[in-house]
Amino acid sequence: MPNSSVFDFNQEKLQRTQPELPQESGQDPMDDEEARLMADLEAGEREEREKYQPNKGKGEEPKHPIPLLTYENVSFASWLTSPPPPPDWLFDQVFRKGEVGMICSPGGLGKSYLLLQLALAAAKGEPFGLFKPPRPMTVLYLAAEDSRSIIAERAWSLTNGQFPPNLLGVSVAGEIGPLLEYDGKNNLITSKYYDWLDQSLENIPDIDLILADPKSRLAGGKENDNDANTEFVRCLERLAKKHNTSIIFTHHTSKAMRTDASQGQSRGGSAIEDGCRWVAGMAQMSDSDASSYGLSAKEYVFFNIYKSNNSKRQDQFFRRLENGGFEPTNLKTDLYWKLGNELAEILKNESEEYTQTQLFKENKCGHIRDAMAEKYPTSWKNKKIHDAIESGVKAGSLIRCEVPGKGTKRVVIRIRPDIVLPGEAQAERPCSWPDENLNKGETDPDEGI
Repeated sequence: MPNSSVFDFNQEKLQRTQPELPQESGQDPMDDEEARLMADLEAGEREEREKYQPNKGKGEEPKHPIPLLTYENVSFASWLTSPPPPPDWLFDQVFRKGEVGMICSPGGLGKSYLLLQLALAAAKGEPFGLFKPPRPMTVLYLAAEDSRSIIAERAWSLTNGQFPPNLLGVSVAGEIGPLLEYDGKNNLITSKYYDWLDQSLENIPDIDLILADPKSRLAGGKENDNDANTEFVRCLERLAKKHNTSIIFTHHTSKAMRTDASQGQSRGGSAIEDGCRWVAGMAQMSDSDASSYGLSAKEYVFFNIYKSNNSKRQDQFFRRLENGGFEPTNLKTDLYWKLGNELAEILKNESEEYTQTQLFKENKCGHIRDAMAEKYPTSWKNKKIHDAIESGVKAGSLIRCEVPGKGTKRVVIRIRPDIVLPGEAQAERPCSWPDENLNKGETDPDEGI
């Protein structure tokens, strides 16, 4: 006699082998309708379990979600017979095609704006800070929190209406619900909104990147439930694999992490970070960094890739723009740019002209160095006068000019020609425009520092 399946629910056998349970006091027996519903429930359970089990009574082959493992299909020697191809980078050395990633940020810091700029850069094939797409890509920006009018205002401010045709965007705020929902047994399953997105992607083939904002509007389940977070990542991975695309979604952080873009920044259960292969965080510049560089913390955002299983970790500062967007920047460059402009403002009120060497070390220029130190108390050192001059030259606020000297020409540092110095006519100050890196015979005592 063949062994019966462990999922073979034989009601007659159960009735014979299980003792009749005493009925609780005051409990009415099931009526016909309740009995019918119970039978339907048991039949549903049996059908669900038999999906992946052999029906030996009918001699059918087992049903499994993927092929069974065999020695032949799991042996490295059989499936890895040549060197693997080089990585298919969506963003060079940052993010691989096919991955699911997450960007965490406190509310109101600008993550939606940054995500929209990332979508625009990817569609154009242009670099955006550390994100360097190898080619123009088809990108879908899926906004689940902001209305269409808000998205339109932001997109127009960034592009003035010049959109690449492969940049796709839609607001589904207030129109769709979570991609996951609980069934009658408290299990998370994909919802009708998941099916809508799945079928929509079939209508728009060859999407390289989906940028979804934010998780709280799309995930479903309880935010602190690690199983729910894992299932959300899994459902995105299924979409990415089926449609040969990549997905990056945004997520909020706790208020306490506003200036800390590091592991554990994301709000809710930790499994959301564990499940993603790539996680980045956004944070407002810390007060200590702002003080060190003499900058305003509110003007800068720190972007840190703090988890990257398949690429190197990197970070980047972004400076806020007047239109609400961001510009990749280097804090040292920004500091020197401000130093150059500040030095130009001081030199406007000077009646005498100085060379770079004089500004660096001569006593008669000590008041200039003191004024710079007072303006930037934590970041100023006298040797930075050279960086300030170079940055001022590059920014156009300062120039190097040759003037007659005792037996030779001197190179003095001036503000740009269209600014008239106090008490002098511009025509009396002839000036050449030498190469910005040429000191015209003067030696920079800290050259190379």
